[in-house]
Amino acid sequence: MKRYFNAQNFKRLCLDFEFMIKKIKDYKGELDLRLRDNYFNLYYKGNSLAKIAFRKKHYEILIHKKFVGVSESEKNGVFRTEKRFRVNSPLKSEYCLIRCNAELLPAVFQNKYLNKMSCNIKKVNYSEEITFEQMLITDNSDRNDLFVIDRQVTETGMDGKLDLLALRQIKDNHFCFEVVEVKLGNNKELAYDAGEQLTRYIEHIESNIKSWANSYKEMYKQMKKLGLFEQCPWDAIEIASEVKGIIVVGGYSGIAKVSITNLRKH
Repeated sequence: MKRYFNAQNFKRLCLDFEFMIKKIKDYKGELDLRLRDNYFNLYYKGNSLAKIAFRKKHYEILIHKKFVGVSESEKNGVFRTEKRFRVNSPLKSEYCLIRCNAELLPAVFQNKYLNKMSCNIKKVNYSEEITFEQMLITDNSDRNDLFVIDRQVTETGMDGKLDLLALRQIKDNHFCFEVVEVKLGNNKELAYDAGEQLTRYIEHIESNIKSWANSYKEMYKQMKKLGLFEQCPWDAIEIASEVKGIIVVGGYSGIAKVSITNLRKH
């Protein structure tokens, strides 16, 4: 498990993406950045709007063609009038690729383009459950006793993708992991499968606790330095070996009550 940047690339992240950190704060929770292994995902309302990978002298940006609005009739979609950088749209790929240097990053992610891509995301990829996830992150972003450290987490050897990974405070700057599975009340997985999913994730993290703890302690320090965990007063944290789990259910309360009763039995 490694979801943080090496020293050299983190320095680049701080310098070259300073404009984006400000933009994320201005969007009041609708935009979200999550660190990976020397790349990061930029999310809009829970959808991965862009994957930004660091190369030696430039950046590679992958954006889904549907979000860019690429079609046979409109080759470059929202970037159709742009001449400062090139948008590659390989026929066999679902993604557009933009290669650019640091100076062009603010042009790629200017508000005009972000707003257009955001509108496209709403049209083609709206999901109640993903929206609910984003609401949970945003509505708890001012807490330091429980906050989301990561989302859509995968790892080799782990079956599935856990929705949200939170840190729950034990005392002061000591925390434990809390796996958060997010379900709408009408999700058929809620009655049985959700409990099994949660157990599998908890057991996997417990079996690899040293690697996960080290990774997320580093991620926390980097997110804190970026100014994205302003609610937390600690520059560094400790993560215990205990792993908790919770299933958060929203909406469709009439259906949900029956499913939750069955879930508790199992």
